[in-house]
Amino acid sequence: MKFLVLGKDYLSISIAKGIIDSGHELNLIVSMSPQLSPDNSIDMDSFCLKNDVPYLETDDINSDNLIKELKNKKPDYIFSTWPKIIKKNVLDIPKYILVGTHPTLLPMNRGRHPVHWMIVLGIKNSSLSFFAMDEGIDSGKILLQIPFPVGDRTINQINSEMDYCGYEGTKKLIYIFEKNKKYTGYEQLSNFQNYWRKRNEHDITLDPRMSLEMFTRIASSFTHPYP
Repeated sequence: MKFLVLGKDYLSISIAKGIIDSGHELNLIVSMSPQLSPDNSIDMDSFCLKNDVPYLETDDINSDNLIKELKNKKPDYIFSTWPKIIKKNVLDIPKYILVGTHPTLLPMNRGRHPVHWMIVLGIKNSSLSFFAMDEGIDSGKILLQIPFPVGDRTINQINSEMDYCGYEGTKKLIYIFEKNKKYTGYEQLSNFQNYWRKRNEHDITLDPRMSLEMFTRIASSFTHPYP
């Protein structure tokens, strides 16, 4: 089977490793140009050079030129950790599914900055959800969910745990695809859904009236590399 990966962080690398270690073709990794990359971005180019994987950077995941490039690769599946909206022209490119990821037990806690929110709100456990992307926000059919602890750790410690889940989850999901290429997962339960908004400077403002526990959670949610 032929796979592509869209992403710019360690989770993207973990997914790419899972594809390679499953014995399938990773035909392309698409990443963002440095000036547009989010705070938790890494050097994807070095990974691609080391593993002989074609590499491409783009300023617009939905551009006509990139869509043409992706179609030329004729992927069976695309895995994405892309932090921006992916439109239907891209969603329709893979033969089977464009697989998205979200670090919550979907349909709960869809939306922006999920790991930051989980730390601040004191949520102790979560799951990395793999889902079939559609035109909604984190709303597609669930393909697989891998649980991980949140606890009282910093965002970097939690991200490392998610990276491991990304690797293991990718291998498990590919095994499912090997058995049934037309596997599409199951619908999310709409009566359990909610959305988290984008966090802002007011959410990370420390107030002396807060408890020590809340101080610690806020600091843990925005440690380096987040500003």
